[in-house]
Amino acid sequence: MTKRVGVVTHDEMKKHCTFHEHPERPERIESIMKELAAQELLQKCISLPCREATTEELTFIHSVEYVTRVDESVAICKELEDGESHYLDPADKDCFLNEFTARAARLATGGLIDLVEKVMNDELDSGMAIIRPPGHHAEENKCMGFCFFNSVAVAAKVIQQKFNLQKVMIVDWDVHHGNGTQHLLENDNSILYFSVHRHDNGNFYPIGNSGSPEQIGKGLGAGFSVNVGWPRDGMGDAEYLSCFYNIVLPIAHQFEPDLILVSAGFDCALGDPLGHCNVTEEAFGHLTQLVLSCQKRGKVVLALEGGYNLHSLSKSCAQCISVLLGAPPSSLHSLPKVLMEGCPEDKPLTVSSQQKYKLADPALDAVKTMLATISAHKEHWVLEHEESVLNELAVKLKPLEEVKQKELKKAQRKKEKALRRLTRWEMQFRR
Repeated sequence: MTKRVGVVTHDEMKKHCTFHEHPERPERIESIMKELAAQELLQKCISLPCREATTEELTFIHSVEYVTRVDESVAICKELEDGESHYLDPADKDCFLNEFTARAARLATGGLIDLVEKVMNDELDSGMAIIRPPGHHAEENKCMGFCFFNSVAVAAKVIQQKFNLQKVMIVDWDVHHGNGTQHLLENDNSILYFSVHRHDNGNFYPIGNSGSPEQIGKGLGAGFSVNVGWPRDGMGDAEYLSCFYNIVLPIAHQFEPDLILVSAGFDCALGDPLGHCNVTEEAFGHLTQLVLSCQKRGKVVLALEGGYNLHSLSKSCAQCISVLLGAPPSSLHSLPKVLMEGCPEDKPLTVSSQQKYKLADPALDAVKTMLATISAHKEHWVLEHEESVLNELAVKLKPLEEVKQKELKKAQRKKEKALRRLTRWEMQFRR
Protein backbone atom coordinates (compact mmCIF):
# COMPACT_ATOMS: atom_id res chain seq x y z
CA MET A 1 0.00 0.00 0.00
CA THR A 2 1.32 3.44 -0.94
CA LYS A 3 2.13 5.57 2.07
CA ARG A 4 1.28 9.25 2.51
CA VAL A 5 4.69 10.85 2.06
CA GLY A 6 5.16 14.59 2.24
CA VAL A 7 7.84 16.49 0.32
CA VAL A 8 8.74 20.07 1.09
CA THR A 9 11.05 22.39 -0.84
CA HIS A 10 11.05 25.96 -2.18
CA ASP A 11 12.55 27.59 -5.26
CA GLU A 12 13.81 30.55 -3.23
CA MET A 13 16.27 28.27 -1.46
CA LYS A 14 18.08 28.13 -4.80
CA LYS A 15 18.75 31.88 -4.64
CA HIS A 16 21.27 31.26 -1.86
CA CYS A 17 24.42 31.09 -4.01
CA THR A 18 27.84 32.54 -4.62
CA PHE A 19 29.65 33.82 -7.68
CA HIS A 20 32.51 31.43 -6.97
CA GLU A 21 32.60 27.65 -7.38
CA HIS A 22 31.14 25.99 -4.30
CA PRO A 23 29.94 22.42 -3.69
CA GLU A 24 26.82 23.55 -1.79
CA ARG A 25 25.06 24.94 -4.87
CA PRO A 26 21.45 25.45 -6.08
CA GLU A 27 21.73 22.59 -8.58
CA ARG A 28 21.56 20.15 -5.67
CA ILE A 29 17.84 20.77 -5.21
CA GLU A 30 17.22 20.89 -8.97
CA SER A 31 18.86 17.52 -9.57
CA ILE A 32 16.84 15.83 -6.82
CA MET A 33 13.50 17.19 -8.01
CA LYS A 34 14.22 16.22 -11.63
CA GLU A 35 15.11 12.68 -10.60
CA LEU A 36 11.99 12.31 -8.45
CA ALA A 37 9.88 13.49 -11.38
CA ALA A 38 11.70 11.23 -13.85
CA GLN A 39 11.08 8.18 -11.65
CA GLU A 40 7.43 9.25 -11.19
CA LEU A 41 7.92 9.40 -7.43
CA LEU A 42 7.05 13.08 -7.02
CA GLN A 43 3.56 12.50 -8.34
CA LYS A 44 2.97 9.91 -5.60
CA CYS A 45 4.05 12.31 -2.85
CA ILE A 46 2.14 15.16 -1.24
CA SER A 47 3.87 18.48 -1.95
CA LEU A 48 3.67 20.95 0.92
CA PRO A 49 4.05 24.73 1.00
CA CYS A 50 7.10 26.13 2.73
CA ARG A 51 7.18 29.04 5.17
CA GLU A 52 9.92 30.82 7.07
CA ALA A 53 10.74 29.71 10.60
CA THR A 54 9.92 32.36 13.16
CA THR A 55 12.53 33.93 15.40
CA GLU A 56 10.75 32.31 18.36
CA GLU A 57 11.26 28.88 16.76
CA LEU A 58 14.90 29.51 15.84
CA THR A 59 15.71 30.65 19.37
CA PHE A 60 14.72 27.26 20.76
CA ILE A 61 18.29 26.46 19.71
CA HIS A 62 20.10 29.60 18.54
CA SER A 63 20.75 32.82 20.45
CA VAL A 64 18.76 35.94 19.59
CA GLU A 65 22.03 37.74 18.85
CA TYR A 66 23.07 35.12 16.29
CA VAL A 67 19.69 35.08 14.53
CA THR A 68 19.85 38.89 14.36
CA ARG A 69 23.32 38.76 12.77
CA VAL A 70 22.07 36.41 10.05
CA ASP A 71 19.05 38.65 9.40
CA GLU A 72 21.21 41.76 9.26
CA SER A 73 23.34 40.17 6.55
CA VAL A 74 20.55 40.90 4.05
CA ALA A 75 21.16 44.67 4.11
CA ILE A 76 24.94 44.18 4.06
CA CYS A 77 24.76 41.87 1.04
CA LYS A 78 22.60 44.31 -0.92
CA GLU A 79 25.49 46.79 -0.78
CA LEU A 80 28.05 44.34 -2.20
CA GLU A 81 29.56 44.74 -5.64
CA ASP A 82 28.90 42.02 -8.23
CA GLY A 83 31.12 39.02 -7.58
CA GLU A 84 31.50 39.73 -3.86
CA SER A 85 30.28 37.47 -1.05
CA HIS A 86 29.65 38.25 2.60
CA TYR A 87 30.83 36.11 5.53
CA LEU A 88 29.71 36.30 9.14
CA ASP A 89 33.22 35.16 10.04
CA PRO A 90 35.79 36.48 7.52
CA ALA A 91 38.11 33.61 8.49
CA ASP A 92 35.48 31.01 7.51
CA LYS A 93 34.97 30.99 3.75
CA ASP A 94 32.73 27.91 3.90
CA CYS A 95 29.67 29.93 4.89
CA PHE A 96 29.04 32.49 2.18
CA LEU A 97 25.96 34.73 2.35
CA ASN A 98 24.07 36.76 -0.21
CA GLU A 99 20.90 38.81 0.22
CA PHE A 100 18.75 35.65 -0.05
CA THR A 101 20.62 33.45 2.44
CA ALA A 102 18.71 34.46 5.58
CA ARG A 103 15.34 33.76 3.92
CA ALA A 104 16.56 30.45 2.45
CA ALA A 105 17.77 29.29 5.87
CA ARG A 106 14.48 30.29 7.52
CA LEU A 107 12.51 28.53 4.76
CA ALA A 108 14.57 25.36 5.24
CA THR A 109 13.83 25.27 8.96
CA GLY A 110 10.20 26.38 8.74
CA GLY A 111 9.43 23.89 5.98
CA LEU A 112 10.90 21.04 8.02
CA ILE A 113 8.95 22.02 11.14
CA ASP A 114 5.63 22.03 9.25
CA LEU A 115 6.41 18.71 7.58
CA VAL A 116 7.16 17.05 10.92
CA GLU A 117 4.02 18.58 12.43
CA LYS A 118 1.85 17.00 9.73
CA VAL A 119 3.48 13.62 10.38
CA MET A 120 2.79 13.96 14.10
CA ASN A 121 -0.82 14.98 13.37
CA ASP A 122 -1.25 11.78 11.29
CA GLU A 123 -1.91 13.81 8.14
CA LEU A 124 1.18 12.12 6.67
CA ASP A 125 2.99 8.86 7.39
CA SER A 126 6.50 10.20 6.76
CA GLY A 127 8.31 12.76 4.65
CA MET A 128 11.45 14.32 3.26
CA ALA A 129 12.52 17.96 3.36
CA ILE A 130 14.59 18.77 0.28
CA ILE A 131 16.13 21.89 1.72
CA ARG A 132 19.24 24.02 1.70
CA PRO A 133 21.37 25.44 3.16
CA PRO A 134 22.08 22.39 5.35
CA GLY A 135 22.09 22.72 9.12
CA HIS A 136 23.80 20.08 11.27
CA HIS A 137 27.09 21.97 11.72
CA ALA A 138 25.43 25.20 12.92
CA GLU A 139 26.09 25.96 16.59
CA GLU A 140 24.14 28.16 18.99
CA ASN A 141 26.09 31.29 18.02
CA LYS A 142 28.02 30.24 14.95
CA CYS A 143 27.64 29.14 11.34
CA MET A 144 29.89 26.32 10.18
CA GLY A 145 30.34 23.93 7.26
CA PHE A 146 27.82 25.58 4.88
CA CYS A 147 25.21 25.64 7.71
CA PHE A 148 23.40 28.66 9.24
CA PHE A 149 20.36 27.41 11.19
CA ASN A 150 20.33 23.89 12.60
CA SER A 151 17.01 22.88 11.06
CA VAL A 152 16.86 19.34 12.50
CA ALA A 153 17.76 20.41 16.05
CA VAL A 154 15.27 23.30 15.92
CA ALA A 155 12.51 21.05 14.55
CA ALA A 156 13.22 18.43 17.23
CA LYS A 157 12.81 20.93 20.08
CA VAL A 158 9.82 22.79 18.59
CA ILE A 159 7.87 19.60 17.82
CA GLN A 160 8.85 17.98 21.11
CA GLN A 161 7.32 20.85 23.05
CA LYS A 162 4.24 21.20 20.83
CA PHE A 163 3.32 17.51 21.04
CA ASN A 164 4.78 16.82 24.48
CA LEU A 165 7.02 14.08 23.09
CA GLN A 166 9.06 12.17 25.64
CA LYS A 167 11.62 10.70 23.22
CA VAL A 168 12.97 11.94 19.90
CA MET A 169 15.77 10.25 17.96
CA ILE A 170 18.03 11.92 15.41
CA VAL A 171 19.94 9.70 12.99
CA ASP A 172 22.74 11.52 11.14
CA TRP A 173 24.36 9.61 8.27
CA ASP A 174 26.08 12.63 6.70
CA VAL A 175 29.79 11.88 6.15
CA HIS A 176 30.69 14.76 8.50
CA HIS A 177 29.91 14.70 12.20
CA GLY A 178 26.99 16.95 13.16
CA ASN A 179 28.94 18.89 15.75
CA GLY A 180 26.22 21.53 16.06
CA THR A 181 23.42 19.04 16.66
CA GLN A 182 25.42 17.15 19.28
CA HIS A 183 26.62 20.24 21.16
CA LEU A 184 23.13 21.77 21.19
CA LEU A 185 21.51 18.62 22.59
CA GLU A 186 24.24 16.76 24.48
CA ASN A 187 22.79 17.53 27.94
CA ASP A 188 19.31 16.32 26.95
CA ASN A 189 18.24 12.76 27.77
CA SER A 190 14.97 13.11 25.85
CA ILE A 191 16.72 13.37 22.47
CA LEU A 192 18.99 10.54 21.31
CA TYR A 193 21.56 11.66 18.73
CA PHE A 194 23.31 9.02 16.61
CA SER A 195 25.95 9.89 14.02
CA VAL A 196 28.00 7.71 11.67
CA HIS A 197 30.69 9.71 9.90
CA ARG A 198 34.34 9.93 8.94
CA HIS A 199 36.53 10.93 11.84
CA ASP A 200 40.01 10.01 10.61
CA ASN A 201 41.39 10.29 14.15
CA GLY A 202 40.30 13.92 14.32
CA ASN A 203 41.69 14.91 10.92
CA PHE A 204 38.38 15.08 9.02
CA TYR A 205 35.98 18.02 9.17
CA PRO A 206 35.06 19.23 11.72
CA ILE A 207 38.67 18.82 12.82
CA GLY A 208 39.37 17.69 16.39
CA ASN A 209 37.66 15.42 18.88
CA SER A 210 34.18 16.11 17.50
CA GLY A 211 32.41 12.81 16.84
CA SER A 212 34.86 10.51 18.59
CA PRO A 213 33.35 7.40 20.27
CA GLU A 214 34.19 8.81 23.71
CA GLN A 215 31.79 11.71 23.18
CA ILE A 216 28.65 10.19 24.72
CA GLY A 217 26.84 13.29 26.00
CA LYS A 218 27.04 15.23 29.25
CA GLY A 219 25.20 15.29 32.56
CA LEU A 220 21.68 13.89 32.17
CA GLY A 221 22.47 13.43 28.47
CA ALA A 222 25.28 10.93 29.08
CA GLY A 223 24.68 7.97 26.79
CA PHE A 224 22.42 9.92 24.45
CA SER A 225 25.12 10.97 21.97
CA VAL A 226 26.28 7.90 20.03
CA ASN A 227 29.15 8.35 17.61
CA VAL A 228 30.62 5.91 15.11
CA GLY A 229 33.60 7.71 13.59
CA TRP A 230 35.27 5.85 10.72
CA PRO A 231 39.08 6.03 10.75
CA ARG A 232 39.47 6.63 7.00
CA ASP A 233 37.77 7.02 3.64
CA GLY A 234 36.39 4.20 1.48
CA MET A 235 33.67 2.89 3.81
CA GLY A 236 30.72 1.43 1.96
CA ASP A 237 27.53 -0.61 2.17
CA ALA A 238 28.96 -3.38 4.35
CA GLU A 239 30.28 -0.98 6.97
CA TYR A 240 27.15 1.22 7.12
CA LEU A 241 24.66 -1.65 7.22
CA SER A 242 26.70 -3.47 9.87
CA CYS A 243 26.73 -0.28 11.91
CA PHE A 244 22.95 0.09 11.68
CA TYR A 245 22.27 -3.54 12.58
CA ASN A 246 24.73 -3.73 15.45
CA ILE A 247 24.37 -0.26 16.98
CA VAL A 248 21.47 1.83 15.64
CA LEU A 249 18.72 -0.81 15.74
CA PRO A 250 19.42 -2.30 19.18
CA ILE A 251 19.79 1.13 20.79
CA ALA A 252 16.67 2.49 19.04
CA HIS A 253 14.62 -0.52 20.13
CA GLN A 254 15.66 0.12 23.74
CA PHE A 255 15.01 3.88 23.47
CA GLU A 256 11.61 3.52 21.72
CA PRO A 257 11.42 6.98 20.12
CA ASP A 258 8.12 8.78 19.47
CA LEU A 259 9.65 10.37 16.36
CA ILE A 260 12.80 9.92 14.27
CA LEU A 261 14.43 12.74 12.31
CA VAL A 262 17.19 11.90 9.86
CA SER A 263 19.98 14.32 8.99
CA ALA A 264 20.20 12.80 5.54
CA GLY A 265 23.54 13.76 4.10
CA PHE A 266 24.54 11.96 0.91
CA ASP A 267 28.22 12.93 0.90
CA CYS A 268 29.10 9.40 2.06
CA ALA A 269 27.73 8.21 -1.30
CA LEU A 270 29.87 6.66 -3.99
CA GLY A 271 31.55 9.38 -6.04
CA ASP A 272 31.08 12.29 -3.67
CA PRO A 273 33.97 14.78 -4.05
CA LEU A 274 34.11 15.63 -0.33
CA GLY A 275 33.26 12.36 1.40
CA HIS A 276 35.30 9.80 -0.59
CA CYS A 277 33.20 6.91 0.71
CA ASN A 278 31.44 4.15 -1.23
CA VAL A 279 27.83 3.86 -0.05
CA THR A 280 25.66 2.93 -3.04
CA GLU A 281 22.34 4.55 -3.86
CA GLU A 282 20.59 1.24 -3.19
CA ALA A 283 22.04 1.10 0.33
CA PHE A 284 20.32 4.36 1.24
CA GLY A 285 17.00 2.65 0.58
CA HIS A 286 17.98 -0.09 3.04
CA LEU A 287 19.12 2.47 5.63
CA THR A 288 15.76 4.24 5.28
CA GLN A 289 13.88 0.98 5.79
CA LEU A 290 15.93 0.19 8.88
CA VAL A 291 15.19 3.63 10.34
CA LEU A 292 11.47 3.11 9.66
CA SER A 293 11.65 -0.16 11.61
CA CYS A 294 12.97 1.76 14.63
CA GLN A 295 9.71 3.68 15.13
CA LYS A 296 6.64 1.55 15.77
CA ARG A 297 4.36 3.79 13.68
CA GLY A 298 6.95 4.68 11.05
CA LYS A 299 7.00 8.36 12.02
CA VAL A 300 10.22 9.29 10.23
CA VAL A 301 11.18 12.54 8.49
CA LEU A 302 14.36 12.95 6.45
CA ALA A 303 16.01 16.36 6.03
CA LEU A 304 18.63 16.95 3.36
CA GLU A 305 22.08 17.81 4.69
CA GLY A 306 25.18 17.24 2.50
CA GLY A 307 25.75 15.47 -0.80
CA TYR A 308 27.70 17.10 -3.62
CA ASN A 309 27.83 14.62 -6.49
CA LEU A 310 24.58 15.48 -8.26
CA HIS A 311 24.16 12.00 -9.75
CA SER A 312 24.60 10.03 -6.53
CA LEU A 313 22.70 12.69 -4.56
CA SER A 314 19.59 12.57 -6.72
CA LYS A 315 19.59 8.78 -7.17
CA SER A 316 20.07 8.20 -3.43
CA CYS A 317 17.25 10.58 -2.48
CA ALA A 318 14.97 8.77 -4.92
CA GLN A 319 15.79 5.45 -3.22
CA CYS A 320 14.88 6.91 0.17
CA ILE A 321 11.55 8.33 -1.00
CA SER A 322 10.68 5.13 -2.85
CA VAL A 323 11.06 3.20 0.41
CA LEU A 324 9.06 5.81 2.36
CA LEU A 325 6.28 5.31 -0.21
CA GLY A 326 6.20 1.62 0.67
CA ALA A 327 8.35 0.00 -2.03
CA PRO A 328 10.95 -2.59 -0.96
CA PRO A 329 14.55 -1.38 -1.15
CA SER A 330 16.45 -2.21 -4.33
CA SER A 331 18.87 -5.12 -4.51
CA LEU A 332 22.34 -4.57 -3.18
CA HIS A 333 25.46 -5.81 -4.92
CA SER A 334 26.73 -7.23 -1.65
CA LEU A 335 25.67 -7.57 1.96
CA PRO A 336 27.84 -7.98 5.05
CA LYS A 337 27.75 -11.45 6.58
CA VAL A 338 27.47 -9.89 10.01
CA LEU A 339 23.89 -8.88 9.15
CA MET A 340 22.86 -12.47 8.74
CA GLU A 341 24.54 -13.49 11.99
CA GLY A 342 23.86 -10.51 14.23
CA CYS A 343 20.50 -8.95 13.36
CA PRO A 344 17.56 -9.35 15.77
CA GLU A 345 15.27 -12.19 14.76
CA ASP A 346 12.22 -9.92 14.68
CA LYS A 347 13.96 -7.46 12.34
CA PRO A 348 15.31 -9.57 9.45
CA LEU A 349 16.72 -7.94 6.36
CA THR A 350 13.98 -7.63 3.78
CA VAL A 351 15.17 -9.47 0.68
CA SER A 352 13.36 -11.51 -1.93
CA SER A 353 14.05 -15.25 -1.88
CA GLN A 354 15.08 -14.96 -5.51
CA GLN A 355 17.75 -12.36 -4.78
CA LYS A 356 21.21 -13.83 -4.49
CA TYR A 357 23.97 -11.81 -2.91
CA LYS A 358 27.68 -12.14 -2.80
CA LEU A 359 28.22 -11.70 0.91
CA ALA A 360 30.89 -9.25 2.05
CA ASP A 361 32.37 -8.47 5.44
CA PRO A 362 32.95 -4.96 6.77
CA ALA A 363 36.57 -3.86 7.00
CA LEU A 364 38.48 -4.78 10.16
CA ASP A 365 39.15 -1.17 11.13
CA ALA A 366 35.42 -0.45 10.77
CA VAL A 367 34.61 -3.36 13.08
CA LYS A 368 37.10 -2.02 15.64
CA THR A 369 35.46 1.41 15.37
CA MET A 370 32.03 -0.06 16.10
CA LEU A 371 33.45 -1.98 19.05
CA ALA A 372 34.92 1.26 20.42
CA THR A 373 31.48 2.87 20.29
CA ILE A 374 29.87 -0.11 22.02
CA SER A 375 32.57 -0.03 24.71
CA ALA A 376 31.93 3.67 25.36
CA HIS A 377 28.22 2.98 25.94
CA LYS A 378 28.37 -0.16 28.10
CA GLU A 379 26.84 1.65 31.05
CA HIS A 380 23.98 3.03 28.98
CA TRP A 381 22.78 0.42 26.45
CA VAL A 382 22.59 -3.39 26.37
CA LEU A 383 24.79 -4.44 23.44
CA GLU A 384 26.46 -7.65 24.64
CA HIS A 385 25.17 -9.75 21.74
CA GLU A 386 26.30 -7.24 19.13
CA GLU A 387 29.68 -6.89 20.83
CA SER A 388 30.12 -10.67 20.76
CA VAL A 389 29.23 -10.86 17.05
CA LEU A 390 31.67 -8.09 16.17
CA ASN A 391 34.46 -9.54 18.31
CA GLU A 392 34.12 -12.89 16.55
CA LEU A 393 34.22 -11.11 13.21
CA ALA A 394 37.34 -9.17 14.22
CA VAL A 395 39.12 -12.41 15.12
CA LYS A 396 38.18 -13.89 11.76
CA LEU A 397 39.22 -10.79 9.81
CA LYS A 398 42.57 -10.25 11.52
CA PRO A 399 44.59 -12.88 9.60
CA LEU A 400 42.93 -11.80 6.35
CA GLU A 401 43.90 -8.22 7.09
CA GLU A 402 47.49 -9.27 7.82
CA VAL A 403 47.67 -11.04 4.46
CA LYS A 404 46.22 -7.98 2.77
CA GLN A 405 48.76 -5.70 4.42
CA LYS A 406 51.63 -8.00 3.40
CA GLU A 407 50.40 -7.91 -0.19
CA LEU A 408 50.18 -4.12 -0.10
CA LYS A 409 53.71 -3.85 1.28
CA LYS A 410 54.96 -6.28 -1.36
CA ALA A 411 53.28 -4.23 -4.10
CA GLN A 412 54.76 -1.02 -2.64
CA ARG A 413 58.28 -2.51 -2.58
CA LYS A 414 57.81 -3.65 -6.18
CA LYS A 415 56.73 -0.17 -7.18
CA GLU A 416 59.68 1.44 -5.39
CA LYS A 417 62.07 -1.02 -7.05
CA ALA A 418 60.64 -0.17 -10.47
CA LEU A 419 61.03 3.56 -9.76
CA ARG A 420 64.68 3.08 -8.72
CA ARG A 421 65.34 1.10 -11.92
CA LEU A 422 63.67 3.84 -13.97
CA THR A 423 65.81 6.47 -12.24
CA ARG A 424 69.01 4.56 -13.10
CA TRP A 425 67.95 4.30 -16.74
CA GLU A 426 67.25 8.04 -16.86
CA MET A 427 70.69 8.82 -15.40
CA GLN A 428 72.39 6.50 -17.92
CA PHE A 429 70.42 8.09 -20.76
CA ARG A 430 71.45 11.62 -19.71
CA ARG A 431 75.12 10.60 -19.75
